[in-house]
Amino acid sequence: MATLDGRSGGAHRQIDRSLRARTRPTVDSVDPLPLREGRVIASNRDHAVVAQISALAGSLRDPSEAALESLEQFAAIVPYVGIALTAWNPLVRRHRVVGQLGYPENVLSYLNEGYFRLDPAYRMMQLGNARLTRWRDTPFDYHQSYSVQCVFEPAGYREGLTAYLTTFDGRYAGALHVSTDSARHPSDAACIAIHVLRPVFANVCDTMRAPAWLAASVAPSSNAIALSMAGDLLPIPGRPAGPWLIEDSPLIAHVRRNPYRDARFLWEDTTRAWHRVHVLRVDAGVVVCESATPSPYGLTSREIDVLTLIADGWSNRMIAEALVVTPRTVATHIEHVLEKLGSPNRAALAARVVDEGLARLPPPGGATGRAAPLTVGVASAPSAGHR
Repeated sequence: MATLDGRSGGAHRQIDRSLRARTRPTVDSVDPLPLREGRVIASNRDHAVVAQISALAGSLRDPSEAALESLEQFAAIVPYVGIALTAWNPLVRRHRVVGQLGYPENVLSYLNEGYFRLDPAYRMMQLGNARLTRWRDTPFDYHQSYSVQCVFEPAGYREGLTAYLTTFDGRYAGALHVSTDSARHPSDAACIAIHVLRPVFANVCDTMRAPAWLAASVAPSSNAIALSMAGDLLPIPGRPAGPWLIEDSPLIAHVRRNPYRDARFLWEDTTRAWHRVHVLRVDAGVVVCESATPSPYGLTSREIDVLTLIADGWSNRMIAEALVVTPRTVATHIEHVLEKLGSPNRAALAARVVDEGLARLPPPGGATGRAAPLTVGVASAPSAGHR
């Protein structure tokens, strides 16, 4: 019998050898069943249920609610005992259950964790050999796997199916698991319906939709990237990263060193061109939006330095020390900034910086080492768990 750590010997090795050999045809991702020969015809009822599930899953509602209602409708296609939709979150590199019906806690725990590490059918789907697989469709004896012997059969399941879910642009989004107490189900016709619904369920599971919506609502024409708490860069669907939201970029290096919860600021690149930057907190990471911009209000680079430190409450003498200039020079810069922004005093300048995200980050003159850390432009400090 296979064990959780995979050191079972015979059965597990036999499965791996069979998988590598692929001696029998597998369920194809385009033609999952013998549909072309006309041997499988989905019923009108199945068509209606597929349409209804597609409408539910595509509605503007909480993904968990949409998933649960969709899975309830699924009983008309497959007489399942357990069904679960699990979403892959690339920001934390873990699966989580979006919606489920009928599975006990121990099976759900396995479907969230062990299944994706140990199951040979899932490994086969990862390799691209199939996108939808029943136990009886595998090119090896799936009943000898750990999944069946130690999880599914003890729970009373006699057959099952997993659909590997990918988005329209090819990203892995999660999996649909279906378990039944009859070796006859899921039927061939049910598999066709599930195959048709794969992109629909992938859309429900797509955890990168939220970062994409956030970036579109805040900075619709900007470059954008997601940054996980571990520091990994992840593309956002439909958004270019541009030349500055990539590995080894000084802007990304700054955001990694300063894990903002939410922030707006100005950033000057190595060619002395200016960029507007938004850092937006999402679950388990941040979205970074960047777009090139002319210097706001015609301010010089030095005037933006002074404005940034004024907004953080620095005195003229402190600013002069940080920028290695005289207090009189600082006073002259402040006069120019007040005139260009049309502000009556320093307090009004500070309010404009916060409202419009005019602070320069990283701060000028190594400012964060001379006084309290620069917080202007940061909507809220990072929580302890995000440091």
